[in-house]
Amino acid sequence: MKRLLTITLITLFISGTGFAQINKGITGGVNLPNLSVDPSPDGVEFENYQGMVGGIFLELDLLGPIDFQAEVLYSQKGTIAKIGDHETKARLNYILIPVLIKFKMPVVPTLGLNLQGGAYLGKKIGETIEPDMGAEDDVFENSDMGAIIGVGVQFKAFVSDLRIEARYSMGFTNIGKEEGDTIKNKNMMVLIGIGL
Repeated sequence: MKRLLTITLITLFISGTGFAQINKGITGGVNLPNLSVDPSPDGVEFENYQGMVGGIFLELDLLGPIDFQAEVLYSQKGTIAKIGDHETKARLNYILIPVLIKFKMPVVPTLGLNLQGGAYLGKKIGETIEPDMGAEDDVFENSDMGAIIGVGVQFKAFVSDLRIEARYSMGFTNIGKEEGDTIKNKNMMVLIGIGL
């Protein structure tokens, strides 16, 4: 189902001329992800890991100030676990499919704000632990899903729509493989998008 949804979104992005009101473009920015670990190991501090995010978006006008937006993103998540002077970096690379509802609030004809919320599906495409722990299998599960909330500003610049968005996402899925541990993704994201 995830593969079908991805193919559908890419097809719509390429051939979106069938919609009367559609905006499409590219977006990218910075992630500040971390992991929520329960129970939290004694003496371990988990800090934000800086990663990249980027991909394509489709935005459809639904009704009045309400828009629907779907995206296909490459997203780096993970954490830095510190015990005293020792640190371990976990980088998790995902293909994400966020689906959002946006409530638009025009300020002037060329500038508008929006509130956004929705959900995402994630498929892990890579995992790196530094330093290498020598594990034969991946430490984390391959799939993830969660909720997203955010705010954005959109304005006209020359012939394109520019948008700046800040989001927070929280995973619902336990991505840890160790029995008894609950590990979930959480992430702060800043994106800059350009309409095409």
